Amino acid sequence: MEVRGWEDTKPIDRPLDEPSPRQLAARVARGEAVTLAGRYRVEGLLARGGMASVYAARDLALGRQVALKVLDEGRVNSASTIRHFVQEAELMAALDHEGIVEVFGAGTTASGVMYACMELLRGEDLRQTLRRRERLPWPRVRALMLDLCEALAAVHEAGVVHRDVKPSNCFRVVEGEGESLRLIDFGIACVDAAPGAEQRAVLGTPEYMSPEQARGEAADPRSDIYAAGVLMGELLTGSLPFDEPSRVVMLTAQAYDEPPRLAELAGPSLDYPAQLDVVYARALAKDPAQRFASARQLAAALRAIDADGGGVAASGRHARGEAGGRPGETLEDETLDLEPGATWTSMAGLPRAERGERGRASAGPGWIRLTLATAAGLAWSVAVSVTVTGALGLW
Repeated sequence: MEVRGWEDTKPIDRPLDEPSPRQLAARVARGEAVTLAGRYRVEGLLARGGMASVYAARDLALGRQVALKVLDEGRVNSASTIRHFVQEAELMAALDHEGIVEVFGAGTTASGVMYACMELLRGEDLRQTLRRRERLPWPRVRALMLDLCEALAAVHEAGVVHRDVKPSNCFRVVEGEGESLRLIDFGIACVDAAPGAEQRAVLGTPEYMSPEQARGEAADPRSDIYAAGVLMGELLTGSLPFDEPSRVVMLTAQAYDEPPRLAELAGPSLDYPAQLDVVYARALAKDPAQRFASARQLAAALRAIDADGGGVAASGRHARGEAGGRPGETLEDETLDLEPGATWTSMAGLPRAERGERGRASAGPGWIRLTLATAAGLAWSVAVSVTVTGALGLW
């Protein structure tokens, strides 16, 4: 599916009634009424990032509230920025799934302003939830993770890898007394590449980046599984597997260190099903072949924990008994060993004392490779997304 309206991507002489992105921001800040593209009445700023701003608006043609993502004025002449902006909007429009924020349309105004129109969400992203130092109970974590797995399954089955699953890109939508989760940012998503392929830059957010991404290898769906596992552990325990002082050290830890067990992050006072230790370790396996093969398989493991744990109550879509797969589909054929004593090739299941200082089994060669690469002038380009409250993420 292609989003129509991208024909003009260069600034032209502006009509008197069409503001530039900079003028739009100033007029909205002053509380003035502004209409964009003759259709959208801009009502307020939701968030501003390094390349775009997102506004709450009303679609006058259809009479509904929407969010408008507007590319900043200084970025309109950047071919690569325009390409990413267009690609993200077209990709999200093509991914028709309730777990992904919906794009209604996009275009370029007569004044050269590029925008994307999408649904306006009510709630908060998970980064805001975590900033309150709020540990979510297991039933809520499970429900949100099942929503995430459904969205990722739709993404992966469309041949796309998200590459930046993290709290600020996961929006918790409040629906009455329930909640559900949406993916809201596809700024660095890509078409699935062949396993083992290299990429020219390290893309993603270091704290949630898979080992293969940190090593400069191409991401595949299992890279998103790794990030989802990190997010799951953080929602439950409030902690990340690695807490490093710099991005370079964080990338090295992601690439070569074994993560601690979930029990180490949780501490003795946190109550959660023992089988979750195995799921967490498998999701964070260093070797992609040792991880869950798909988001649907991870979802099946989470449902198996629920069944074995005595029927933990869920919220949101899953509280209503929806299976979360395709119509008529079940995931019962996914056979997973979730016994707490199960073992994996990864050292993640071993106590820290048994796997050495920080578990860095190959830390020496890893540090050598990183040092040599840095000395040779290799650019470790880390694209960190900035997320919008109530709309689409900014990058």
